[in-house]
Amino acid sequence: MPSLQESARWLGLVFVVGCTAGGGSGDDPPADGGQALDGGADMAAAAPGCAPEGYERGACCEHPAGGGAVCTAAGCTLPDQEPEFDLLCLALCDEQCALGEGQVGPCCLLDGGGTGICAGAECLGPAGPQASRVCAAIAALPEGVGCGRRQMGVPLDGPCVRDRECDLDLRCVDDGFTDTAYCAPGCGAADAVCPQFFECYQGLCIRAGRLGQICAMPSECQSTLCIRVEDDGQYCSQPCSDDVPCPGDYACDGAAGVCLRGM
Repeated sequence: MPSLQESARWLGLVFVVGCTAGGGSGDDPPADGGQALDGGADMAAAAPGCAPEGYERGACCEHPAGGGAVCTAAGCTLPDQEPEFDLLCLALCDEQCALGEGQVGPCCLLDGGGTGICAGAECLGPAGPQASRVCAAIAALPEGVGCGRRQMGVPLDGPCVRDRECDLDLRCVDDGFTDTAYCAPGCGAADAVCPQFFECYQGLCIRAGRLGQICAMPSECQSTLCIRVEDDGQYCSQPCSDDVPCPGDYACDGAAGVCLRGM
């Protein structure tokens, strides 16, 4: 599936042209650049909005996996499904288009090619307005219903059981090394960077710099304690004392005041 950014480049989203007066007949067929619409525009106009689990209410759209999908910045979205590209969602949630000087609005496709902006129920281009199913659907949306957004969920590094519990753009990661799964971002994109104390592994950011994990220098550990133990290699530790014991299978080396594994 093309990303919204790729789709935006394909549609030629942001452009500036001179606008001339012109008129479109209300009897003209919807244009939308001759692109086939999947019915999402009709659904959005007919429904008071959709709110699948974990999402704020927004415009409804058609998803191949079933009903109840909502337009988000990622596309037509259902929980636990890949978002689908949708012209209505693109117009509602992506960058706005510019026409002439100071005219900005949701992007729409013009009959014969090119991009305009939604002006009411019509797509406004340099030659005037044209009928548009996408713009008509946007104009018909109930007040307060637009681009749906992911509700706040479990934050980065917090415990989880499934993806939908995590905050925006986070996944529920089971790295096989920790006792519980936790929320963290993906890192599949070429320019993706994992947060501090996470590292990219098979497209997901997994925990790094935690107690017992391999390190090369103090800055790689959350505790800033990177220790070297004879016959046990170099790993992240954490301070301990009689009042602050070590967790799990770790024991406190009272002389050094650090947690050691296997004691």
